[in-house]
Amino acid sequence: MNQILLWKTILATHWSVLKSQPQRLGTARGRGRRVLPPWLLLGSVLLCGCTMRLTVSADGRSDARLAGGNDGRIDAGTGKTDVRIACDGDACGDTADTDSRSAVSVCGDGVREGQEQCDDRNVSDGDGCDSNCQIEPGWHWVVLPETRCLDGSATGLGVRRTQNASKLVIYLQEGGACFNPLSCLATRKRFAETDFDSWIDTYGSSGLFNRELADNPFADFDQIFVPYCSGDVFAGNNVRQDVSGMGPSGQAAQAVHRGYRNVQDVISWTAERFAPSQVVVAGSSAGGFGALFNGGQVRAVFSKASLTILSDSGAVFSEGYLAPCETETWRQLWNFDGDAEGFDGTLPSKQACPECYVDTDGNGRPDRMLGLLENLAKNQPRTVVGVISSLHDQVIRLFFAGGYRFPGRYTGDCNDIFPMPADTFEQGLCDLRSGLTQWNADRYRVHYRVGSHHIWLADDDWFDPTLRIWVSELLNEQASDVVAEGACD
Repeated sequence: MNQILLWKTILATHWSVLKSQPQRLGTARGRGRRVLPPWLLLGSVLLCGCTMRLTVSADGRSDARLAGGNDGRIDAGTGKTDVRIACDGDACGDTADTDSRSAVSVCGDGVREGQEQCDDRNVSDGDGCDSNCQIEPGWHWVVLPETRCLDGSATGLGVRRTQNASKLVIYLQEGGACFNPLSCLATRKRFAETDFDSWIDTYGSSGLFNRELADNPFADFDQIFVPYCSGDVFAGNNVRQDVSGMGPSGQAAQAVHRGYRNVQDVISWTAERFAPSQVVVAGSSAGGFGALFNGGQVRAVFSKASLTILSDSGAVFSEGYLAPCETETWRQLWNFDGDAEGFDGTLPSKQACPECYVDTDGNGRPDRMLGLLENLAKNQPRTVVGVISSLHDQVIRLFFAGGYRFPGRYTGDCNDIFPMPADTFEQGLCDLRSGLTQWNADRYRVHYRVGSHHIWLADDDWFDPTLRIWVSELLNEQASDVVAEGACD
């Protein structure tokens, strides 16, 4: 028996023993993985002169073989075993594969290689990447135990993978806000797996999630769905007691505003399992505000990836357009500044974001949300921002209704509630556009449409070809502002 066949026999024998009495790594990440000892790996290279390829999955299925190579080298810099040493094809036996690039492929190590379709640093099923590092088709619900909805229950995220591991979209759901008895009564207070199943039936393959939609720029993205049940436009970190409208019949009950922290938990979970080169954080309505508010923390975690922030029907206005009683209510209830005892504020410190504390309108109130975007433009100039809105969005005009009285007269009294006048809303959008252009003329863009429609990304009909083309251009940093004729002149 020649030297190569002898070594192959040793390898096969050791592997049969290994499968019956597996050695295990001592770390948590190594649970369920069988390990070949270093002497056997090195011997396969030095004595055999062949390529060795080993693929192991948690359930014991494996592929270990020796194959022919071309030129001998070991790439120590990547941390992978990648060896090519010349040997005669006949001598390598019937397992020879002279075209193979070798690797030791271990499911669960966070490196996708060999026959792996994904590798999310674990060997668990049900999270979109199974225990054999194969993609699990369709949507999957993952509970995140530390997240909280308005009623204090935990929520989670939805995940759907593709084999294109370089692109990722994180989508924040729509769904109102809880800041007075009427709005709290109408706001979603919990989101569990049954709610996710209903969402899949309605929206899971619609709009930006429709992979069959022609020219859909998100068709080949890994997709993360972030449910909205915190009532704080993903900007809160607070717990309030005796909140009217929170109970089953509208009575007072506790309200947990943890939307900002929920996004942190989602980002942390995602960053452990994905290493994209392109990230989009998008959202509609409450999620649109949330995308703008949370863009900075997404940028901090995915620091090496290109980032696009896409706000659909969640345009932020300067304080001059909003009643002080309304914005002060949001600030206190959702704890922007850290006033709530025991809870960190959700805005950066004045040192980290001086723009968040500047009174741009001279009315004594800093433009916090706009300050975040200005700060992002200064410190992360390559971040792309896109804002989609109708010129007269009927839902957001109602969100900004505090301090207006029929037929649209401004009083500044939050006991008066009437939709912001359409022309005032349009002017606010135009001022937002001016600010975005001033802060980052190359990468901050708007798409303003005629009418009062609310939410564009989540529906096939509204996410139409014109909008899909604009979003594609935005992702490639080639978009221009699109403003309905006659507006913002």
